[in-house]
Amino acid sequence: MSAIRGLMLLLLLWLSVMSVASGAASVSWPDELLSLEQQDRLTVRALAAYGLLPDRHRSLAMELRGQGLDLLAADRRRIQGWIDEAALSSAQLDGLKTLLVLMSPPAEDTRAANTVAAKADPAVVTGAGPWYEVIRTVDLKLPDQETRMEASRLLRDPQGRWHVLFKSDRHSEAAIARLDAETLQPEGSPWPLTHEGRPLGYVHNGIFDEEGALIVSRMAMGDASPLVKVFPGTERPSEVIAFSGEITQVGGAFDLDLDHEGNIYVVEAASDFSGVKGVKKFAPDGRFLAFFSGPNGREAHQYGRIRDMRIAADGIIHVGDTHRVKRLSAEGELLNILASPADEMAWRGGSMAVDGRGHVFLADTAHGRILQFSPEGQLLNVIGRQGTDTGEFMFLRDLQVDDAGRLHVLDEMIDADRKHRIRLQILASSDRAPKPMLSEQLHLATWELRGARDIAVGPDGTLWALARWEEKTDDGAVGVVRILRLNRDGEWVPHFGQWGTTPEALSAPESLAVGPGGEFYVLDAGESGPPVKVFDAEGRFLRGWGTIGTYEQRAEPGVLRSPRKIRVAPDGTLLITDPMKFGVLRFDTQGNFLHQAGRERERYSNEMEGFPQYPEDAFAVADGRIFMPDKNNGLIQVFDADGDFLRLIRREGGYLGGLSIPKALVVDSRGYILVTEGHHVQAFHGDGSLHVRLGAPGGRDGHFDDPVRIEMAPDDSFYVLDTFLIGDRAPRIQHFRALP
Repeated sequence: MSAIRGLMLLLLLWLSVMSVASGAASVSWPDELLSLEQQDRLTVRALAAYGLLPDRHRSLAMELRGQGLDLLAADRRRIQGWIDEAALSSAQLDGLKTLLVLMSPPAEDTRAANTVAAKADPAVVTGAGPWYEVIRTVDLKLPDQETRMEASRLLRDPQGRWHVLFKSDRHSEAAIARLDAETLQPEGSPWPLTHEGRPLGYVHNGIFDEEGALIVSRMAMGDASPLVKVFPGTERPSEVIAFSGEITQVGGAFDLDLDHEGNIYVVEAASDFSGVKGVKKFAPDGRFLAFFSGPNGREAHQYGRIRDMRIAADGIIHVGDTHRVKRLSAEGELLNILASPADEMAWRGGSMAVDGRGHVFLADTAHGRILQFSPEGQLLNVIGRQGTDTGEFMFLRDLQVDDAGRLHVLDEMIDADRKHRIRLQILASSDRAPKPMLSEQLHLATWELRGARDIAVGPDGTLWALARWEEKTDDGAVGVVRILRLNRDGEWVPHFGQWGTTPEALSAPESLAVGPGGEFYVLDAGESGPPVKVFDAEGRFLRGWGTIGTYEQRAEPGVLRSPRKIRVAPDGTLLITDPMKFGVLRFDTQGNFLHQAGRERERYSNEMEGFPQYPEDAFAVADGRIFMPDKNNGLIQVFDADGDFLRLIRREGGYLGGLSIPKALVVDSRGYILVTEGHHVQAFHGDGSLHVRLGAPGGRDGHFDDPVRIEMAPDDSFYVLDTFLIGDRAPRIQHFRALP
């Protein structure tokens, strides 16, 4: 029987390989994949990015990640090595063997591979047109407006004329301005939107019907209808669209749209008393027609926080729902769900548009970018990034697609001169790839590392990492602690680390530093002995020192409260940053307290100089000065070698080359101050002026989600430890060249 079972397994494996091979041969590879394959740089992640990785191999990647193997980052050579080692289960090895077949290009594409590799400029791919570029930018000028108007939506009337819907910050009064067809500037002062002689308050969205009337959604109370039909620029009074039929109430209509028959679709941000929410459909006269609904929740058949909606020309309903978009048929049947893949950050909600091909464009307002999806749910493009330059977006208000397929994007900002700007950018499909960001150009390598908490660079330039996680066993959860070294092959090699409660063990390590002699200093905030533990270059425990005190001991010199980061200063002393001590404490290598930079300010005091609020890092330069990112005050504090305050580096704003919530900091040999915050790494000159801003939100190389640690190598290259706020992705470490 065992022999027969073995033959059947071999037959199944052969059939699966042949099936995969025939499937791979039937799908033509894009030029980018062929180029990577020709350059021997093809990885499993590249296959996944182009939708050529079956779900069973995605599941295999998750299994192997739990065993410390990064399948997505692996190439064919790495996969073959795992197969040759035979250290995995038979099912996992079979999956790897079929994956090797998938990573071979189809035969007809192989013949063209040399042509693809021979392209002079790999950034330019002709014929595909997958990218978008800005072809026109207009700063809207609002005449005779004493109060700043906040843009809400970009609308189009039946004649094809563009309008901007506004709401006033000061009085919450809505208005609309029609744009000139040639200049795209407002034709005059915005028309106030009124009802029964009173200005309409907060208006989230509006839509023109075929007769040119503007239907707006307002926040309604009680039995009042949230929909009002107004006639801008005319003397005709507004009209309320009263609901009738089975459902007559729509509380808090958040968004609305019309189908080709003029029927009105409304979504609500909140559920009704029965916990049901969704899309309500009414006839043009307000008569109830249908309710496409589901219970509150995040499952496929449920609805979470509904924000926006768009109906395509073919009647498909797109509903923005808690980091995803549901595509519903005209009858309300769920077709599929669009969601950001694992290697991207989740869409945080915003307006959407659909072009004639069914492609969905999502305004990712929180991250200042636009996501483009195919109707099937594949992420096709990430357009723009957060900023104020051309092709960047600050506060995305709305986007629309015209009949020619061009994107019209409305965004709003406060520029570097503190002036309010409302900007309209028009983007068209282009065969020219966007110029890589500086961080993408400087990027050298990326490694994923499960449980990574901190990184450190030794005197010889070796990169070390501290990782910790929990594993569930039959006896409960067991902690795992590892100090790992990055070897020359780009692999993480465990060096030492033992979880436990003995003095030499580590229970809750937070930070790692490497001394000039190769010794390791580990900051452990757990209960296994003293908070600072010293190991020799081979990982043998030498000694421990330090005390974590109580709230009553917060003022005692040298007593730690909640230590977060340890660094070795150029003079060999140790710096321990402690947010609850409001500064950084300096010790010698034997644990003798020397002094503290920064201190707690008096209660009710607003003084900042020398009083950092929740600092998480500190970095000392050769002359002894200490640079400390002051997270809650949004600035950098500078102290001298004795811990006395010197000055503040302060810049307003987070995404305009300023400081908002700085977390980690290093200084290179030329004096550039590199600070992590938000989705960026910003580099400043010593005088506080901005040098460069690196990164954009996302999980791709050169992009960041939540960069929490930064380390400088002797050659001024630097490493950034990036964690992910949403999802279960492992932290990753990126290596960058020195700043230009």
